[in-house]
Amino acid sequence: MLQDRYELLQRLGAGGMARVYLARDTLLGRTVAIKMLHSELDGQEDVKARFLREARIFARLKHAHIVDIYDIVPHTEGTVAMVMEFVEGSDLSRVLSSKPRLVPELAAMIIRPLADALHYAHREGVVHRDVKPANVLLGRDGSVKLSDFGIAKATEEDLLTRTGDFLGTPAYIAPEQARGDTIGPGVDQYALGVVLYELVTGARPFQGPNTLAVLTRIMAGDYRDPRELNAAVDDQLAGIIGRTLSIDPADRFPDLGAMVNALETFHYTANAERRRTLIAGLVDDPNGTADEVAGEVANELITTARRNAEQGNRKDARRQVQAALARKPDLPAAHQLLRTLEQPTVDLMPPSDARSTVTASTSSGQPRRGPVVVLGALAMIAVIGTGIVALLRAEPPGSTGVPAVAQPPAAADRGLTVAATVEDAG
Repeated sequence: MLQDRYELLQRLGAGGMARVYLARDTLLGRTVAIKMLHSELDGQEDVKARFLREARIFARLKHAHIVDIYDIVPHTEGTVAMVMEFVEGSDLSRVLSSKPRLVPELAAMIIRPLADALHYAHREGVVHRDVKPANVLLGRDGSVKLSDFGIAKATEEDLLTRTGDFLGTPAYIAPEQARGDTIGPGVDQYALGVVLYELVTGARPFQGPNTLAVLTRIMAGDYRDPRELNAAVDDQLAGIIGRTLSIDPADRFPDLGAMVNALETFHYTANAERRRTLIAGLVDDPNGTADEVAGEVANELITTARRNAEQGNRKDARRQVQAALARKPDLPAAHQLLRTLEQPTVDLMPPSDARSTVTASTSSGQPRRGPVVVLGALAMIAVIGTGIVALLRAEPPGSTGVPAVAQPPAAADRGLTVAATVEDAG
């Protein structure tokens, strides 16, 4: 029991500086998480100061996607424990170990709230500096929360860190961190870009046999194009990832609000409640949930592709079918529509340039022979027809009163007559 109020139930995990317990607040009757320094660090004043600073940062940051802090209480002589919001679920690193690759729409569903939370923290003068999957919590209630501000930098109180200090997880640190340069909000954007890359490819962009090799690749910007690892990553998403992973912070998004807007394209018609259900599904069934989202997105792409095909927009229709197959390769509707789109079309309409040819001839001063020839031919046919009728009605001298029946010319003769008349009229 801690402070005769918090009943420690079980150990949830531990990091380099502290351990975390599941506990029950007997006064308020709620489940909480309690973070305590390792006992061997209790005597280290700089570590205790950093721990207290994390508590102060948590206390000032109030955001839907940042873990909340409830209280600070002493647990041993001269040190304290943080009483925090308990997120029942899992961290993102465990999800990645089960389902190493997600479709862009599901990845964006996780990254966008994190980008929004970090954008808020930056406006409050706080840089996290340790964004990584292990510090992203997914709740069974569908929540996405950023945790562990243990090495965060508050701009107005940076007495505990110096330029050149190496803090953070090597695979997720920005080039300026690796060089020991002055850092800012850009390091969080960079780390979030690394997480996004990992979500959609199943691999970290910068890997190596040791820390030095990883840092060397980070500073060189040496990573494999994500489109080579996942066909569902299109040019737009590759561009977003590439921008966040720029070596020069000035080449990244101006802030994480801009990154949130860029990711807006990668969504489908799932409403807020459906999104929470899917996030919760990732906790207990990462593979099933990821496949479910892939199927839903693929079906929506096929619906759009059919609409484009009906409107004659085959190029976009093919692109959408290919995107659907990248998410769900075995989707029968996609293969059927693709076969249809690959069939040649038959144009039953007259050439579209016929009218433009006539107009061009007229505008260039040439006589409009076509209409004149047709009218002349019709006039001559009418005259001939009138003459034939008159002959049939006339009674020649010596007639018995029975009208003579004129034999019609042969079909071939009629054709020759008309053709000659048309030529003469021209």
